[in-house]
Amino acid sequence: MTNLTGIDVSVYQGQIDWEKVAGQIGFAILRAGYGMFDFQKDPMFERNYAECKRLGIPVGVYHYSYAKTEGQAKREAEVMLKWLEGKSLELPVYFDIEDKSQVGLGKDLLTNMCISYCQIIENAGFWVGVYANKYWFSSILNNEELGRRYTCWVAQYNNECTYKGKFDIWQKSSEGKINGINGNVDIDIMYRDLISDVANSKKGKLEFQGEFLEHYVKWGENLTKIAKKYGTTTEQIVKDNNIQNPNKIYAGQTLLIRKWWCKCYQINN
Repeated sequence: MTNLTGIDVSVYQGQIDWEKVAGQIGFAILRAGYGMFDFQKDPMFERNYAECKRLGIPVGVYHYSYAKTEGQAKREAEVMLKWLEGKSLELPVYFDIEDKSQVGLGKDLLTNMCISYCQIIENAGFWVGVYANKYWFSSILNNEELGRRYTCWVAQYNNECTYKGKFDIWQKSSEGKINGINGNVDIDIMYRDLISDVANSKKGKLEFQGEFLEHYVKWGENLTKIAKKYGTTTEQIVKDNNIQNPNKIYAGQTLLIRKWWCKCYQINN
């Protein structure tokens, strides 16, 4: 499957006639909400989710972030999990990072905010990705690190996507017209069969694709520090190394750290 057309929607599209929309799209990505509080759930999320499920439209979600710290990004992830309680998705959960209030936070912090959010969502069993526009991915975020770890969804309103990094979905327009939606709607093109990948991962077929790095423990290091360095979790290191007591690692010990391969589609222009 290549070049599958879909849409992303929020309360701004109003009450959508999904019966009319269903035959025109291959997938939908719904705004679940924004921010880190439960009351910030998108007012149309529950209806949009229920209609997509009823009509068999593959669905993912996105979360518009206002976080300024890693702690706030984690709280945003936690509230997303509340919104997703009892729900299943055919596509990833996307961390939407683009707000002008975040621009000056610096590349390292912004990238770590993405990772902090995504780790919580992944640990809950969902696929996860990052959404940003071309400028953010190219200049404000560490796109190589995020592209290595996660599926990426890039926005560029243009006749073609000229972003050189790795991505799976291109948001090509904010002025699309779909019968059943009043006004404009975002149009997206999916270049990778994420629907199959997500489904297969639930069957255990894509649990891990990658290789292990060797880390030699230095004096004074602990698992928390090592996990943060590699962007993984202490639980994953313990599992991969069959560590009996996480509080007893020693200098000179060799630990295996998962190096995740990006499973993204890249267009060569």
